[in-house]
Amino acid sequence: MRFFFVACFICVSVVAVFAYNFDDAINDIHPEMKGASAAIEIVGLLNKIFSNIRSDDKSIEFLDYLDESLQKFDFRLLYKNPTLFPLENGFRGVTIQGRNETDHYFIGLSDYRKDELTNDTIGNFTSEVGLKKIDESIVGYRSFSAYMDTEMALKQYSHHNLLLFTDGLLKIIDPENLQNSDPSDTNIFNSIKGDERIAINIFYEAFPKLAEILDRYLTLTSLLNIQRYQNIPYTHFNITTKCKYDELKNDYPLIAKYLNQFRDVLQTKVVSKNSNGNTIFQLRFDCSEDFFSFSIYTKNGKIVPFDEKGNPVFKDAFSLARLKSYDFKLITTLLFNAYGLKYYNDQIISTGTYLNTDTMAVLNVKLDSVSKTKVYGRKYHIIPKWLIDFMIPDDVDQLIYELVTVMLHANDNEGSYVKFEFDFRDSDNVFMNSIASSEYVDNFFIKLELGIWRNILKTNKKTIDEINILILRTLQAVLNDLQKT
Repeated sequence: MRFFFVACFICVSVVAVFAYNFDDAINDIHPEMKGASAAIEIVGLLNKIFSNIRSDDKSIEFLDYLDESLQKFDFRLLYKNPTLFPLENGFRGVTIQGRNETDHYFIGLSDYRKDELTNDTIGNFTSEVGLKKIDESIVGYRSFSAYMDTEMALKQYSHHNLLLFTDGLLKIIDPENLQNSDPSDTNIFNSIKGDERIAINIFYEAFPKLAEILDRYLTLTSLLNIQRYQNIPYTHFNITTKCKYDELKNDYPLIAKYLNQFRDVLQTKVVSKNSNGNTIFQLRFDCSEDFFSFSIYTKNGKIVPFDEKGNPVFKDAFSLARLKSYDFKLITTLLFNAYGLKYYNDQIISTGTYLNTDTMAVLNVKLDSVSKTKVYGRKYHIIPKWLIDFMIPDDVDQLIYELVTVMLHANDNEGSYVKFEFDFRDSDNVFMNSIASSEYVDNFFIKLELGIWRNILKTNKKTIDEINILILRTLQAVLNDLQKT
């Protein structure tokens, strides 16, 4: 009997010592347990892109013009730009190329078509942007069909590495794993207690420098809790964060000022449901107070959907990395506040399909339906009411309906969609292909209201430079943590 208790104690101790952690999750993204080296290579490439990107004068001029046109949704102006050259089926377009050079990353225009260029270095990409004028759309007046078709070289990496890492993160927060983990206590995110505290401490052990940056600029109001259903333990991962504006203002005043202008501007909620009608995840972004939250259930490294009562449906559980075929829906709720004029839409539904074979993985998300947008409020504090009434037509909701109708029937009724493909027929030369396509009507709503949004979203070079500084600081912290320096 004494031997039995000693053996049990040894087994429990061994499990605690070898509880699954972030280092394991990183190593598992590579079949030869070289995940840390792979992560260092990827983060290093990102560091090069943000720290040393180059271009030529002609490309800079056009890319700035492209960015300005897209922010204004002024497709007519972009369509007439002489840089665009004729394509098939009445489209005009341009090819943008990214090259991962030895000491810098180059982005510029190319005189060749996308399919005529070869991406032979990790991080290299070619993107073809196409635009077609349609004189009479489905709603009766001019619209523009647009697409962006991109290929990027990933070499030995694919979506599978990312999914393996995600599965690893879910294993870390599994009830049994948290129970068997005994990391040293830390002083970051002090408001987090209990099981959540264990997860925070595990994270700090692997990424201390990154954790300190996150703790300085974010308040973590919740992370996870262990629950039981039918006597089965599972984890409700429910991360909710706020920005520490005072700290951000001290270190990066331009970023703080930029983010502050979004206060009360946008609220959105995204709910994903599987084919059984059970919820996969919920995501909320609110510019007022809790600006981000994400919620899922998980058990044994798998995502566990839940029903309308909030109860886990264990039979629907799935591993992301082992998924072969999956259908889902995204239900989005949006509230825009453009200087007091508010647009509310309670159901923007997109349908998604995921297919994963031995040689190819495809994720396709298509806009399916949009409920009627409610418009209310006025821009009292910006311009006089009489001018508002003169500028804002009574049928603005009809204009939005026309915009949505054209998007739903884009591409000759194929609809608006975004598709990602991972081609790994050659495991050493993996390519990610993506294409996004839609059609946009040229009406008053596009010209005025999206123009207002453009003014809210726009920023200047100094702010962008400061954002890059923070990104580079964060990437360097990740590199240091991965290299254990």
